[in-house]
Amino acid sequence: MADRALVDAVDLAQLSVHDLGEILEVAIDPPLQLRAGRDAFRRMSAWRWHRASSADRQDLDAPPWPPLSSPAGVAFPLAGLEGRRSGVGWIEVLPLAPPRSALDQAANRPLHGVIQAASSWLSRVLRDVPPMSFSLILPGPSAGESAGLAALLAALSAALGILPPDTLAATGALDPESLTLRPVEDEIWPGVLSAKIHALQKNGFRRLLVVQGQAGVPASPGLEIVEVPPPIWAALPVLFQTLTDSQDRSESAVLRLLLVLDRISISHPSRTGLTDPIVLALLDRFRGHPARAVRAVVHDLLARRALHLGETAQAQEHDRDVERSLAGAAIRDPWLDDYFDSHWIASRAILAIDAGLWGVGSSEFGSPIWRRLDSEIDALEARGRARLHRSAGDLYALLACRNARSFRHLFLARLEGDATALERSLADRLALRDSWDEVFSYARELRHEQTNLARQHNSLIDCLATAKTLGMEPPRIPGWRPWFLEAGAAPIRPETNPFDWHYRLVWFLFAGGMPGEIASEYASWTLRVRPPVGYPLSVTLENCALSHPDPGTRWRAARVLEESLASASGEDESSILSILRLRTLAVCGIVLRTRTLHELRNLVFKRSGETPLTELARRIVREPAQLSAIVARCPY
Repeated sequence: MADRALVDAVDLAQLSVHDLGEILEVAIDPPLQLRAGRDAFRRMSAWRWHRASSADRQDLDAPPWPPLSSPAGVAFPLAGLEGRRSGVGWIEVLPLAPPRSALDQAANRPLHGVIQAASSWLSRVLRDVPPMSFSLILPGPSAGESAGLAALLAALSAALGILPPDTLAATGALDPESLTLRPVEDEIWPGVLSAKIHALQKNGFRRLLVVQGQAGVPASPGLEIVEVPPPIWAALPVLFQTLTDSQDRSESAVLRLLLVLDRISISHPSRTGLTDPIVLALLDRFRGHPARAVRAVVHDLLARRALHLGETAQAQEHDRDVERSLAGAAIRDPWLDDYFDSHWIASRAILAIDAGLWGVGSSEFGSPIWRRLDSEIDALEARGRARLHRSAGDLYALLACRNARSFRHLFLARLEGDATALERSLADRLALRDSWDEVFSYARELRHEQTNLARQHNSLIDCLATAKTLGMEPPRIPGWRPWFLEAGAAPIRPETNPFDWHYRLVWFLFAGGMPGEIASEYASWTLRVRPPVGYPLSVTLENCALSHPDPGTRWRAARVLEESLASASGEDESSILSILRLRTLAVCGIVLRTRTLHELRNLVFKRSGETPLTELARRIVREPAQLSAIVARCPY
């Protein structure tokens, strides 16, 4: 039997036969005896459904949607059509719940694919996101592809535990294979979008999300149209911003949102990531959150943003804010998992390197960072042995920690001419060689494009070139060839990662000579480069200036470097960039004879202030008898 109280609550006289049939069909559907189904129907207020189908009340101010969040799931509004009749219903995503009816799943396979793809991706990004099913309460029997964006928002809301704003709706298609959004065509007849917008307006909605490029959007007074970028990785910050507008933001929900931002943003600091104004606005929104864990994650993301931009002092200040937020006590939250263990420690280790805290000389106070990193690596290794199988997440964390430690050993090897440190650096780089495929596949799923095979190979090239520079016999790595040789030494292109440009050049310079076509390629490149040039292309120019077989190319590269130095002003002396500038000065002195060793030493020793970086600079220039030794001793 139908729930009598629910049916009595409906003003039957004001409903069409179709409306009444819809409500009765939902009410007596046997699967609604499930708790999730009963909760979903109880949340569908009869008066709201009444208003959705009563054109004579469209001018009234609509009350807000009733609460749609419950242990059963999260619902998202959906404008729909049947014939020429429009109305507003909703799609409800139900984590760990059976579908409301088999008809929903069968008749709406595209939505089923969208929700499964979204929940599968989120389960890789966030731990313990359950599989999701869905129910539909619609003005028609099924949903078209325009419901894809709404389905994605419902899935995101359910996974994050964030109740959507009560005046937000969406229309747009989503390809579940590529997770790419696209605008929708008129599905039934021209003007379908206008009809849906009319239904949303008369029901009090104030904001509609559409995919960039959506045609046929009419002027809609009182309804804000927000465009969403097609790639989901660029769209998520916009979706998060709209989902969190004017909502209660619980600690757990915000942590989940920040961790998704961490996964999608940190690998794109110079494109769609942590320099995105929307992402920065979201971080600023949560900076004053009352929860310590939230504040700590916000400042950690800001610290890594500053680190990627070379703003070492600002990164250190945010890192201190992380410490203050943690207040000396570990935060245990199921959503944080090991966030403040391996990933944070690896990031802090790189920050320590850029701040000059290598654990040498009077900067020995940096050593606790390295002891903590060693302990974390040991703990991850022990956990893998105890479980007899290391998860992809643990392997990814272990790779990050070992790579950070490898950088430190490599730079100590350069600074001190220490062959043992170089061996340790190479050992860390190769430790997970048998698991590289699994780790890099996991990184691709997270869209962490900077964690890849090419980058790992580049680091090995760095180790081998360092051995050659220090006059040591480069170690052999059985069965290994650089990634670009496998690709047939393809030419560099404008879209090529600049680090790949650099290490490809280094390989040919230090591993047996440069083929003529490669030499011509880099010679042509130096003709196109215009100052100012920053890291990492400056290091590529330095190698061209020092080692390219053509004297004209060497001179041109050095001239670009010199002009770049002249145009640089106000660079942060607390950044590792000050050490890189020291090496560039040495290169210009060698090639153009514009600096002598004596002048360079005077420049360093006259620096005001005492920081680990100024001490490091003095260690680099104190002992060498020639400028080329300074080049060899600098990091990166």
